[in-house]
Amino acid sequence: MALDYVAYGLRIRSALPLPLPSWSGPQQGRPAVDVVFGSTPARLPPPAFRRRRWECVPGRCLLHLPGHARCLVADGRSVVLERWGGTEDEVEHWLLTTVLAALLLQRGIIPLHAGAVETSAGAALFLGASGAGKSTLVGTLVGMGYTMMSDDITGVILEDEAPIALPGLPRLRLKQDSLDGLCLGKHQPAYDGKTRVPVERFRAPPLRMAACYLLAPEPNGTAEQAGCTDGGAGIVRVSVADALRWLCWHTYRRRRAGPFGQGKRHLQVALRVAAHVPMFDIQGLRKRLPPVARAARIAAHLASLPGGRRTG
Repeated sequence: MALDYVAYGLRIRSALPLPLPSWSGPQQGRPAVDVVFGSTPARLPPPAFRRRRWECVPGRCLLHLPGHARCLVADGRSVVLERWGGTEDEVEHWLLTTVLAALLLQRGIIPLHAGAVETSAGAALFLGASGAGKSTLVGTLVGMGYTMMSDDITGVILEDEAPIALPGLPRLRLKQDSLDGLCLGKHQPAYDGKTRVPVERFRAPPLRMAACYLLAPEPNGTAEQAGCTDGGAGIVRVSVADALRWLCWHTYRRRRAGPFGQGKRHLQVALRVAAHVPMFDIQGLRKRLPPVARAARIAAHLASLPGGRRTG
């Protein structure tokens, strides 16, 4: 039996059970997205744009999980899953990251590689590549009283030209050392060595963006100090031009935006976010402070934002 869920502000009806909040809105009408089991083509017809694990034509994208599954994503509305192998956890993770990100792009929603929490000032996003520490930071902030919005992928849209964050999944993916540091106990790791930890304090409705924090691979050379008194080793604001560059770089599966026909939309949203949402580089904190002290410094900075106040 198909069930209705909500993620990224969308009502999703899925034949596959998903770790998402149940849809609590009106029950009449069609859902925004249907996820069904079915057969998929082995290839899309020419003139498809092809890569090793995905290919697309206007309005349709075929994604491959080699040896395990294929998905056909069409018009940002339907996902047809054909599966013949892989563990439940592996296929589910692929569906909720790579596949769902493709669907978001088809709908003109920008999937940023970012975790997010709700603050009194709005949504605070934490951008970074895999392994940068997004999940540990979000988990620490949740432990301090903040409400989680996403762990790994946050959707972004413009609403009346205001940048809006769309929450993702109500769970964290953490390695055991991070679990130990957050006092979350022992859990059974999944296929990728990370444990899925459900989070009860979760916000599903969209929220206006208040700030972005960058967990960059190296310090930003053109940053200007902002709210930092320790010689630049803390939280520094980056320029609008650099913010635009990092937003484009940290778009999840960014190379698909052009072939999906969303290159112009992607740039439009990124430009608006860069111009109207302050971005701060926190690489200095990541290098010099343990997770709890780092999160405390960020919480203090969040409280200093316009409309911000301390949580917890």
